[in-house]
Amino acid sequence: MRNPKNPRTPRNATPRAEPGTVLILEDHRTLRELLCELFRERLGLRTLEAGDVPEALTLARRHQPRLAVVDIGLPGSNGLEFLRRARRELPDTRLLVLSSLQNLQVVRGIIQSGAHGYVDKGSPLAAIRQAAAAVLAGRTWFDDRFNTLLRQALGQPSPDAQLGLLTPREHEVLLLVAQSHSSKEVSVKLGVSVKTAENHRTNLMRKLGIHDTAALVRFAIRHELVDSDLV
Repeated sequence: MRNPKNPRTPRNATPRAEPGTVLILEDHRTLRELLCELFRERLGLRTLEAGDVPEALTLARRHQPRLAVVDIGLPGSNGLEFLRRARRELPDTRLLVLSSLQNLQVVRGIIQSGAHGYVDKGSPLAAIRQAAAAVLAGRTWFDDRFNTLLRQALGQPSPDAQLGLLTPREHEVLLLVAQSHSSKEVSVKLGVSVKTAENHRTNLMRKLGIHDTAALVRFAIRHELVDSDLV
């Protein structure tokens, strides 16, 4: 489904919230279309679609949807970054994570990013609809598997404090480099020059005390920042 077009608004005008709108951030087109149909037919919501974080942020800022359904396991980008930015910029948007990536670091990230719910991609459509309805109603919804991992995460120390030294942009570069993207590919994905991408990479490696790419990848896997199967 094509994203609806908005009439042009005056510069600096505050976009009107669209309480009956859901934004779906998911890179698999077939699943996106299935979710669109579910939310339109079962919940009566107007749907917006995005396949990556930059596109999702653009749509979210323009339309201010009532609900965002977010996959965090996106190739080349990180749904957690969308969650963090949405919480800062769109406080009225409810956030539901729909994903299959569940490890302790991701669970921490989901909670710290301010998500209102989590449902596994393998869940029946009825469970996804239930979760969305609960989150839209102002409640939280986390499935049993997520709650089990959350208890484990809370019982273990968080990753190295070094991660807290990284800027948001350096964190993005870390994830991309750990997924085997070159400096040129990082620059294209982040919309910066190759030199800027290389500077971010140099700075983050200095802060982490890491001297080569292989060690950087091992660091990301060890702290469960990326799925080892995707590296």
